[in-house]
Amino acid sequence: MRNMEIDYTQIMSKEKREFLDILKEALTIPHKHINFIIFSLLTSFPYFGLSVFFEIVLQQTLLKTFKFFTPVPSDSFYYDWESSVALHDDWHRSGGNLSGEWIKLCLLYLAPYHLLGLLNIVMTVNAASMIYAGEKPISLRDILVQKTRLKGPFITSIYVLLLSTCILLGLVGVVTNCYILSKGFVIDYYYYSSNNNFVDSLITIFHITIFIALLMKYSEWSAGWNMALVISVLEETYGIEAFELATYFSRGSTRRGLLLMLVFVAWEIVFRLPCLFGRWSERLGAIVFTSVFTGLICVGNLMKWVVCVVYFFDCKKRILEKKVDEEVGSDGKVVNV
Repeated sequence: MRNMEIDYTQIMSKEKREFLDILKEALTIPHKHINFIIFSLLTSFPYFGLSVFFEIVLQQTLLKTFKFFTPVPSDSFYYDWESSVALHDDWHRSGGNLSGEWIKLCLLYLAPYHLLGLLNIVMTVNAASMIYAGEKPISLRDILVQKTRLKGPFITSIYVLLLSTCILLGLVGVVTNCYILSKGFVIDYYYYSSNNNFVDSLITIFHITIFIALLMKYSEWSAGWNMALVISVLEETYGIEAFELATYFSRGSTRRGLLLMLVFVAWEIVFRLPCLFGRWSERLGAIVFTSVFTGLICVGNLMKWVVCVVYFFDCKKRILEKKVDEEVGSDGKVVNV
């Protein structure tokens, strides 16, 4: 285990917490510790700036994508042979440009955005754990000079990135497929959306059901993934071992983890949708609008990791107490996991 100044005896003395109790306990960390707020502002500003830039690029790419998948009106689609050929050439040219835009966006997400986000997570988890587990007040200097490890969290984050990307691609695929069918872009399915409202409604309900199911699974699994990242930051465990330890600690607490993650998934969706679908005539207004909502998303992301720290310690406490009861009865001796 990691040799860092965390008093696990103090953690063991804290009572077991339910879903709302964990949220309340997490909120007390920034509420009662101004040093944590100052530290979070200092460390989150670079990530916030890159997030605004990423959101703007994402908005532009999505706008081009929706325009690309919007079908040409039927009265002009077969106007004549020459116009059909011209439309066909423009469509393929736009598709090539759109592929390049998405490749650039993915590279931006995988390299600077992911790495800067990981660094922000490591510093937030370290600071929150010091405050939550400490018996004495923690100064800003104590938070700033804390020891951090990056190798373990980086390796674990690669696993998390791969797993989460699979689910997110599934969500994007469901939305894209539903949009294409609803717009009648695919000629073979065009009669479904234009001439058969009943079938169109069934298709929409089917896609919504799949989307909700994937979103629920993403929320449930992300609770375990996030705990694995917290373990990689606080313990000398990373990679597959961190996932195994997270699974062990979260036994009997998956419902709490699901509810906690659903709160922050809903938070991000609520504040991200206006960014993705907002239409602004002025460039400055779009930047200000995006910056405000991106800031709210960053606040939610910060609190998510504070909640994950409290959730991890609470799950670990429950497992330690259960192991003590099984191995030493009522002696009250803490056995190391």
